[in-house]
Amino acid sequence: MSDKRKRPIERPPAKTLRHKTKRNLCTATTTPVDDAAKTEVCELVGELPSLPIEPEMPKEEIVSVADSGGENNICRLPVAPTSSRWPANEALWESEERYRALVEGVDVGITFIDSALNIVTANRKQAEIVQSTPGELIGKKCYRAYEGRDEVCPHCPGLKAMASGCPAEIERIGQTDDGRVFAVHVKASPVFDQDGKATGFVEVVEDIRQRKQREREMAWLAKLPGANPNPVVSVARDGAILYRNEASRGLWQTWGCHEEGTLPPQWHQLALNSLRSGSVQQIECECGGRVFLLTFAPMLDTGCVNLYALDVTDRARAEEALQRAKEAAEAANCAKSEFLANMSHEIRTPMTAILGFSDLLQSTDLSRQERCEFLEGIHRNGKALLDLISDILDLSRIEADRLTLEKVDCPVQPIIDDVLSAVKVRAEQKGLSLKVEHRFPLPEKIYTDPGRLRQILVNMVGNAVKFTEHGEVCLTLRCLGEAGKAAQMQFAVSDTGIGIPADQIDKLFQPFTQVDGSASRRYGGTGLGLAISKRLAKALGGDMEVTSEPGKGSTFTVTIDAGSLKGVRMLQTPPVVPAESRESLPDVQPPILEGRLLLVEDDPDIQRIVRLLLRKMNVEVNVASDGRMGCDMAVKSRDEGKPYALILMDIQMPGMNGYEATRWLRQHDWPGHIVALTAHAMVGDREKCLAAGCDDYIAKPMIAAGLRNLLTRHLEQTAVPAIDVPHADGVPH
Repeated sequence: MSDKRKRPIERPPAKTLRHKTKRNLCTATTTPVDDAAKTEVCELVGELPSLPIEPEMPKEEIVSVADSGGENNICRLPVAPTSSRWPANEALWESEERYRALVEGVDVGITFIDSALNIVTANRKQAEIVQSTPGELIGKKCYRAYEGRDEVCPHCPGLKAMASGCPAEIERIGQTDDGRVFAVHVKASPVFDQDGKATGFVEVVEDIRQRKQREREMAWLAKLPGANPNPVVSVARDGAILYRNEASRGLWQTWGCHEEGTLPPQWHQLALNSLRSGSVQQIECECGGRVFLLTFAPMLDTGCVNLYALDVTDRARAEEALQRAKEAAEAANCAKSEFLANMSHEIRTPMTAILGFSDLLQSTDLSRQERCEFLEGIHRNGKALLDLISDILDLSRIEADRLTLEKVDCPVQPIIDDVLSAVKVRAEQKGLSLKVEHRFPLPEKIYTDPGRLRQILVNMVGNAVKFTEHGEVCLTLRCLGEAGKAAQMQFAVSDTGIGIPADQIDKLFQPFTQVDGSASRRYGGTGLGLAISKRLAKALGGDMEVTSEPGKGSTFTVTIDAGSLKGVRMLQTPPVVPAESRESLPDVQPPILEGRLLLVEDDPDIQRIVRLLLRKMNVEVNVASDGRMGCDMAVKSRDEGKPYALILMDIQMPGMNGYEATRWLRQHDWPGHIVALTAHAMVGDREKCLAAGCDDYIAKPMIAAGLRNLLTRHLEQTAVPAIDVPHADGVPH
């Protein structure tokens, strides 16, 4: 029991009576009390509530009631003069119990606090809010028990209520000194005595921690649409705009909408469909040059639809680019497959002829004419294979940006004559007229690479002859530009051939691609010629174009830089090239070369061919079958005082290869010339040979004139100077 219950009370001698409570019948000892004792007893608030005194009762008594546990509880008890007091007390007790159940059953804290800010009583919910028990709270200062303060709260609603005589309320969020976080809504109502003086107040406290958490979440969610950089729009069923963030304004302008309050008609139906189906719907649309992914999300509880617009332009463009790249890769793979099939045909066809003529030459009963025809067939088909290899090497150099140009001042007419000479026989065999038209004035000479220009024109005129069955092929020359200034030369090749469909023209200049790549195609070829020619034209400062009409013919036009025409004579008539100035290889006598040569080559057939060719040039030659042997023979010749004047070094050999042998010789101070003789003819192979220490480079297969021309650059000669002949790759050196 509390200290207040144990205080002695002055009262008359007690008398014993039977007291009936709601729970049991207790034995009570009653003693009449005066008014002072009544006041003192009324202050006792604890286990048993006070009961109102009936007006008709003559007196009150203090009762000590023993409960079932044997503990006495002091209470004030009205005494009725008649036996009717027992039913009246029973009703009072039941009313008191209902009141207590009401106070304890509500989901808010209720506290009675006196004017000194002491807690008089508190229900269980209030104790739960502050994580305590009712017994621990009673008697404590409210500011200490509830907020852990040592002084009165400046925001105390109870003090405000007692001062104003009206209820006061606040919301309070804080933390006690023991770390407890609280969030409450407090409403304080003043309590008055009979004189109207405020004697305390009742606080009704609501725990609002969960509500505050929800408010914070809702506030955070409310900020999301506004902070979203993408448009967010909330739409009613009738298309009215309920909400839209700032980012949606730009979307409105992009869509070209002028009415601010409604969804554009083109999207209203989609919003309705989403709402009716209850499912999210998405659609991509393009507007104002941008691509948007629109998402319609129905809010079934509110009957509206949220529209989210995501700008996916970059992604869409990336997907389109990826798709185009995929299609291009597939087309390239298909083109390469067709190219390889055609390449196999182009290689196997001349190889079949070469092998067939070779087998026939082994026969002993051939006439001299047959042998000459077979040898011519072998030479012709061998040259066709060499041209094919040269095309592949040229394309490789161009694609790798390793093409080397040799620009010089050169006359145009000799190049034209060479081109016509190269295709004249084929044109005559088909009965075609081969013409040249000059659009004067024309420069006597231009600054360009004559070998590459000849290669372009031979390809253009050759193609025209190949694809023309009847009619003519005409090569037209004109100069573009003013005299004395940088100009361009234009060469146009027109034919009356089969023509090219408009949708196939773009394929003409793509490597590994032919207009007709099928197995049933009528015209042969690898499809590399025009691709190479266009790239060569660009390298020479111009371009190549084509116009065509199926069934009527085509015109291929190439332009190249002619260089400055300042001081160049402009012709008004075609120049005459003297016959004696034209190259005629069969009439040229081979030079007489001096010096001794070492051939380092592992292939017996190449050894024999080179040895026979050099013997015809009166050159002494020794042969080493690998790099190690070649190094030993070279050092031995130097030690004997008769070093070789030149070493022809194969590159790919077993054991010590040509690179290693050349480096070894240079490291051991070999002073003579070393020339790489190799089948390595791709881009960069020449540079690798020179970097290893070689002085020059010649690619297999080499022709006699090419080998002779190379030797004249490195060996002493006593006869006719070397002539300019085609290299193995078709380019003059």
